[in-house]
Amino acid sequence: IYSKKVEDKKYVDWVEDTALDYLKTIAAYKTLCIKNKLELDDETENELEMYTNYYWQSYASYYEPNGVAKATYEQYMKDSYYSELYFEHLYAKDGEKEINAEDVKNKIYDDFVIANMLQASITSEMTEDEVTALKEQLDGYADKLNAGKVTFKDVYNEYNGIEEEETEEQEETDEEESKPQDEYATVVGAEGTSYESDQYETIKAMATGEIKVIEIEEQGYMLVVKQDITADEYYLENLDIAARHLIADEEYENTI
Repeated sequence: IYSKKVEDKKYVDWVEDTALDYLKTIAAYKTLCIKNKLELDDETENELEMYTNYYWQSYASYYEPNGVAKATYEQYMKDSYYSELYFEHLYAKDGEKEINAEDVKNKIYDDFVIANMLQASITSEMTEDEVTALKEQLDGYADKLNAGKVTFKDVYNEYNGIEEEETEEQEETDEEESKPQDEYATVVGAEGTSYESDQYETIKAMATGEIKVIEIEEQGYMLVVKQDITADEYYLENLDIAARHLIADEEYENTI
């Protein structure tokens, strides 16, 4: 690997330069947060601890043999949160450079859609008849949905073999959480968003309530029921910061 080049630099030089650039950027975030008396709140600290422990269990076998201790990883994870903290200080509601709420709303509705989606995957082991049967199964669901004979919940549970009792238990568990009106709605985003999907343009072009079976090349089929993202204020709240990033990230990175 030492004989390789990355971005026209020797591998070792690229690693060192990239590490230093990252450290300088983190130093900028942390300095600006200190200057503006910004601290991570308890909720963020708890979230940070949970994610750190989760990912450390997954990656410790890579990190430790290469000299990265858990304490170092914990600090790395914590440092990464200062970027978001300062971004929100600038661009969130009541921030120093607050983005107009109407612009945020328009960005959400321009770059995100919601839909009920059921994906049926194909594998290399499947025969042509099995693939055909899978497509016919989704087409059958689409026909029933169009005829009003079933709901998407019915289709989802049947396809996944879920009993009604199981869904009721889950609903009781999630009772206190903020959630969308349609529990089966999935956010689909345009290119460059955190919800980026190859199906975005196809789904965005569909009419609200339209039902379609989409072929995903070499992967399978997807049953889609387009929903109206503007009808549920949940998305204005939960996609707010994602939209602000889409609007302001370039300016923010230049500032840093």
